[in-house]
Amino acid sequence: MAIAGFPDLLIASRNARTIADVQANFNRASLELTTGRQSDVVKATGGDPIKLYAVERDLALVAGRKSSISAAVSRASVTQSALERIQGAASQIGVSLAAAVEVKDIRAAELRASGAREAFIDVATTLNVRFGERSLFAGAAVDGPAMAPAEDILAEIEARVAGAADGAAVIAAIDAYFLTDPTGFAATGYVGSAVDAAATELDDGFRVDFAVRGDQAEIVEVLRTLALAIVGGEGSFAGASIGERLDVLGAAATSGLAAVEGVVLLRGRVGLAEERLEEVETRLSAETVFLERAKNALIARDQFEAATEFNALETQLSLVFEMTSRLSGLTLVNFLR
Repeated sequence: MAIAGFPDLLIASRNARTIADVQANFNRASLELTTGRQSDVVKATGGDPIKLYAVERDLALVAGRKSSISAAVSRASVTQSALERIQGAASQIGVSLAAAVEVKDIRAAELRASGAREAFIDVATTLNVRFGERSLFAGAAVDGPAMAPAEDILAEIEARVAGAADGAAVIAAIDAYFLTDPTGFAATGYVGSAVDAAATELDDGFRVDFAVRGDQAEIVEVLRTLALAIVGGEGSFAGASIGERLDVLGAAATSGLAAVEGVVLLRGRVGLAEERLEEVETRLSAETVFLERAKNALIARDQFEAATEFNALETQLSLVFEMTSRLSGLTLVNFLR
């Protein structure tokens, strides 16, 4: 049976404190060796950590701005991809359809317009694209869709043109729906906000605006083009003779050429915004590197010194444990043997 006297308790207590101190220093040295930074920032800054706190504050501000700019870059990229898709849909109604109409070849014209319905649905769906929880073509109404279901829009257009006696009446009805009638597309087709989404702040006082709304003239022209092609190609109106259908398809072809040009200009505007955002993102990355270096300069731990201290403390810790183990074996029974 081991008998511990008062001196033994003092020795055990002192050994425990020694082990705790060496262990704490060992853990600190291990952390400093791993991170390359001093753990005691007050000591590292000569007792004046204000400069360090200022650098850390700037790092946090830059990180927040960089996150915002990176999200804007992604939104602009998704917007650009959507516009490219919309441009592609409009491109199929243009030169080739105009050529068929020019020679009054209804079969060729029907063929050129045959994909218009699918293209209309694709454009309407594309305009409802979201980035995360944010709707990109709905203006300030970022939490809702930009467009009503394409089938509902087409059903309303077809109801408006069903009784048209000739091509001119069809064109007038479709123009009214998209361009002039307040109860038309502006009320039942586009369901987003008439107010633009907020511009993205680049720097204090400087902003870049790349948002595109689904009711902008360039987008409406694409939808109008496709609607004309659908009605003219399918002949879904009362006076749908070959001549009258060719008149409607001719209007679609003319509109298609203008629609493509309009979307190209929109893409150019978004492209300029993308370039500006990427420049700011690159600058913020460089600023982050600079601030990280400034922070490291304030609290950096010399790696050679850290490794030397770590090795010394490792050896000391091993010796303390070994000594404690030997002392713990000095019981009365062992001493009398």
